[in-house]
Amino acid sequence: MKELELYEVLPLIWEDLGKTTISVYELNMWAQGYEAENKDIYISRTRVDIHHAHGCNYIWFEINHEGSSDILHKQERVQCSICGDWHYKYPDTEKFDLIVKQLDNLKQLENIWSSK
Repeated sequence: MKELELYEVLPLIWEDLGKTTISVYELNMWAQGYEAENKDIYISRTRVDIHHAHGCNYIWFEINHEGSSDILHKQERVQCSICGDWHYKYPDTEKFDLIVKQLDNLKQLENIWSSK
């Protein structure tokens, strides 16, 4: 039996479900369906695997304390053109969105100047 790590199948899950935020329940349902279709494959998806993917910045693991299912967000990163640092989307989505907007504005300015 072949064992797949969570970080290996996350891109398949995002693509197959068509979204970048899923619950742990959705992860397990998708994995069970995949394992049912592919009898020789097992997907590692324990809390240890989820925390490892979170620690490696593949996902942002949002733990809900109200009793609902925990959430996995696809982690994204962008390099700031001013400071040169890499910034991650989660947990500071406002800062990330501002940096992405800044980079888009700089690209537009670059296109304007290069067309003259």
